[in-house]
Amino acid sequence: MDLKISFNKKLLTGFLTAIAIITIINLVALSTVNSMKTANGWVSHTHNVIEETQNIVLILTEAEDYNNQYKLSGDIQSIKNYRKVASMALPALSHLRSTVSDNPVQVRNVDSMTKYVQVKLEQMSIDNNSVLIAVSAKPSHILQNDLMMDHCRKIANLIINNENKLLAQREKNRNRKIYITNLIVFSSIVIVVLLLLALFFFIRKTFFANQRLKEELQLSESIFSGAFNGSGIGMAIVSLKGRWIDINPYLLQLLGYTKDELLQKTFQDITHPDDLEADLSLLEQVLAGAIDTYKLEKRYFHKEGHIIWTMLTVSIVRWRNGDPRFFVSQVEDISATKELIQEQELKNMVLSQTSQELENKVKQLEDFNGIVAHNLRGPAGGIEKMLEMVMEENDEAEKAKMIDLVYNSSKSMNATLKDLMGILEIRLNQGIEYSNCDLTEIIRTTTDMLQGEILRSKAKIITDFSVPVVRFPKVYLESVFYNMVSNSLKYKKSEEPVIIHISSALENGKVMLTFKDNGLGIDLEQYGKQMFKLNKVFHRGYDSRGVGLFITKNQLEAHGGTITVNSKPGEGTEFKIYLKAKQ
Repeated sequence: MDLKISFNKKLLTGFLTAIAIITIINLVALSTVNSMKTANGWVSHTHNVIEETQNIVLILTEAEDYNNQYKLSGDIQSIKNYRKVASMALPALSHLRSTVSDNPVQVRNVDSMTKYVQVKLEQMSIDNNSVLIAVSAKPSHILQNDLMMDHCRKIANLIINNENKLLAQREKNRNRKIYITNLIVFSSIVIVVLLLLALFFFIRKTFFANQRLKEELQLSESIFSGAFNGSGIGMAIVSLKGRWIDINPYLLQLLGYTKDELLQKTFQDITHPDDLEADLSLLEQVLAGAIDTYKLEKRYFHKEGHIIWTMLTVSIVRWRNGDPRFFVSQVEDISATKELIQEQELKNMVLSQTSQELENKVKQLEDFNGIVAHNLRGPAGGIEKMLEMVMEENDEAEKAKMIDLVYNSSKSMNATLKDLMGILEIRLNQGIEYSNCDLTEIIRTTTDMLQGEILRSKAKIITDFSVPVVRFPKVYLESVFYNMVSNSLKYKKSEEPVIIHISSALENGKVMLTFKDNGLGIDLEQYGKQMFKLNKVFHRGYDSRGVGLFITKNQLEAHGGTITVNSKPGEGTEFKIYLKAKQ
């Protein structure tokens, strides 16, 4: 169609060009004809001047004949005839003067002749009176004026000669213009014939070209129609405003509409709202020329209301001048694929959750293993040392007290071991439960487990629980307290009794537990970045494996808590633990 329009434009351009050329030729020819008419007018004008001058010469010749008759016979009638004929020359001269008014030389010549004739007539009148008075007198005074008439004839001949020269020049100019006119007319005829022939061949060529284009267009439309209507995916032609122009059968079947029903809608009407903004944004980029095509996973609403997942491919068709014309959309049904993907994602999610649960269980086992290995090692060692003290003590009363302390420590250790075994047995397949932990009870359990170390260090534990109860997994909180207190007892100054301050308070919506001692302290500038890493030891010569702080930090962070440290060498250490106020 575009090519046909192009040929029609060429044909129209050819006709307009031919018309313009013919018009120019006609205008030139018309101008030349008008010029030729003017030349003919001047030739005719010159002929008129010559004829009028010759007529005046004839008049003057006739008047001279009458004058000669008078001179020979002295007949007064001849004088009358002379005056009558000579008087006829004056109006003829006046008319001649108006005819040659464009030529100053000829005007002066005519004026001279007019003057001579007028003077001659006046003299003849005087001569006539004299004659009437003295008839026998000889008219010698008339004869002396005969030269005036000869002079008039000479002037008349001069006028005729001048006009003959003009006539020759004007006839030459006229003949040249006639030649040019004939040449232009002939040339215009030739050009018109050539233009008509060119137009004929152009029209003939255009006709056959249009026939070929028509056949190619029909073939192209046939191929497109076959591909469009027989396509195994949905295809549609969509206007720039989103209205359906044409829809293939597959897309109608996919969406559940008849063609007439869908033609009454826009693609926006059946697009899922969550996908519409992205689709329109990409369309704007295509219209602006930023991109030529795009692909988009998109959901359509079926006529019955359910959602159809598709892969939409959109491209634009433009006019020859680059303006957008319409969109071509290809819609591929990917609902089955999306269902498989969603099913796979669900399975992956279940698998991920199962994997996470397994990891949690493994982590719990590791935590329990660490707690057992770390928390029971201290009490067992303390019992061993207290038994050594009992064996060395001679005072029975003191021995009894020590045996009682050994009993309490072993009882506390057994209780802790029993709790751990119960958790492993009952909660292995579940997450660690939170419980309301009484901090006074937690510190009592901790001091019972570390009774031997407390006695040996002469330690004093000072508590201030503004928040007496904390919701946290009890076994982990006991492990945290045990690690904090055992570290303070272990890294004490040899010459000073150990003083440990333990407090709880609310700070910024969280429970803050503070453990502060007067022990050796830690050089944070040197060891700060290694503080809570596994197997990191900051004091040599002590029974330490660098596990306690690592376990504590991981236990806290696993349940939303954090821990910080503030310490200087020789000035003791302060740990702050932040737990959620409510769970």
